Amino acid sequence: MTSIEKFIDSLPKEFQPIAGLYISTLNDMADSEIRAFVDLVATGSWSEAFKAITGRMTTEELLSELERINGLLKELNVENAEFVEIQVNIIKDFLVTSLLFSKSKIGA
Repeated sequence: MTSIEKFIDSLPKEFQPIAGLYISTLNDMADSEIRAFVDLVATGSWSEAFKAITGRMTTEELLSELERINGLLKELNVENAEFVEIQVNIIKDFLVTSLLFSKSKIGA
């Protein structure tokens, strides 16, 4: 097992696939570029950090990464839509219950 593989294995499981994608790009960066990248990540400048990595990718690597990200966004959209539907149903049930309760008290 190489040092890079050991490093990736030491990361939390959810970060391992991402590290595998970007490690070769990071490996090709100069020390000062890596420090600048880490500074961007540490300060939450995610967009700039992403640009620093993707700017060094080949067209094929970039398209593959964009497809991966697009797939993740589609999954999140489905999850969000399901959550919104649950919220709408809870609100509707609450309103119907409240109005029926109010009607019973007013009519009493």
